Amino acid sequence: INQTVTRGNGPPVSLTPTELRLLVRMASAPGRPWRRKDLLIAIWGTNVETAQNTVDSYISDLRRKIEPDPRHPQYIRTVRGIGYRFL
Repeated sequence: INQTVTRGNGPPVSLTPTELRLLVRMASAPGRPWRRKDLLIAIWGTNVETAQNTVDSYISDLRRKIEPDPRHPQYIRTVRGIGYRFL
């Protein structure tokens, strides 16, 4: 099942359920730096055996879908040594 989001007046963008949960979690506290581990627990649960690079992979997918230029993100920024921040 896919969900859609829009960016301004742009066309709807289809997200997977996991991408949507990740985006909603980060957008719930704009500007807050999210540690990869905290995102893993929030999205995949407390007994996570998922590698932290899974978060990186989903962030990359989200950037490709919602950023005007994924190589220079405006919405999902990397916080070096911590994780990510949604602006």
